[in-house]
Amino acid sequence: MLPKATPAATGARAVLTELDFAVAVASALSLTVIHAMSPKIVHCLFSAALLIPIMGLKADPELDIVKKARAYLGSEAALDSVSSIHYTGTYTEEDGKTALLEIILQKPCQQRITATMADKIEITALDDYDGWQKLQDAKDPSVWKLMIQSPDTIKRLRANTKENLTFYRDPEGKVEVSDMGLAQIDGHQTRKVAFKHAETITFYRYFDSKTGRLMRTETEQGGVIVEQGEMIAGGLRFPKKLINTTKGPDGKMKTITVDFDKVTVNESFASSLFTMPSIGR
Repeated sequence: MLPKATPAATGARAVLTELDFAVAVASALSLTVIHAMSPKIVHCLFSAALLIPIMGLKADPELDIVKKARAYLGSEAALDSVSSIHYTGTYTEEDGKTALLEIILQKPCQQRITATMADKIEITALDDYDGWQKLQDAKDPSVWKLMIQSPDTIKRLRANTKENLTFYRDPEGKVEVSDMGLAQIDGHQTRKVAFKHAETITFYRYFDSKTGRLMRTETEQGGVIVEQGEMIAGGLRFPKKLINTTKGPDGKMKTITVDFDKVTVNESFASSLFTMPSIGR
């Protein structure tokens, strides 16, 4: 049973680039936790296709693949007009554990991921430079725990949030983008591109050389994210399913699947959704 409302605890958990259902929907969009949505989940979602990398377009010819990748998703007008993205769906672990999932991303840098399980509700949020996580009893809203995200987790959440909202284009030009050459992925010739946000945050994207379609994403921590299917919203392509494979604390590879049933763009969300709750709330 969860403790009654308690003061925020620092360094509670790091989310973002891998999923651990009870630990991960961050760098995975963080991607998620079921024993307490894990930063992995969050990381995972956002690292994945959802999670399209931010990058500063450069004049180098080899980065034409980035232009092709953007064109595959939709028109420049449609891409640049996106102010928010809203996903709903389900999250499933190998052992059968599931959760209802809602992901909200809003410019300039806000994110909220809610995982609803049978016994608990976990909310991981980012409000610019403030990151927090709230774990609440599903049957008794008065029983909850609030945790403050670590600086590293916040950095990853910001990278994932911006990546998803800018579709491979970083207006600030702070992301180091490197063409790493050709690679074969599932029988397709792809071009591998590295998007380096920081020394500890890099996404490796494999784009189909002919179409620009994202075939695979890898993280610097060894995670692998693959998109399947597609949904159309606002004239843009979004993934229908994300399959995220990461290495757990025990060294074993674990796979988490996220199935989206709906995606909506350009809704307007109140700032209060992303603001860190006070102890009295």
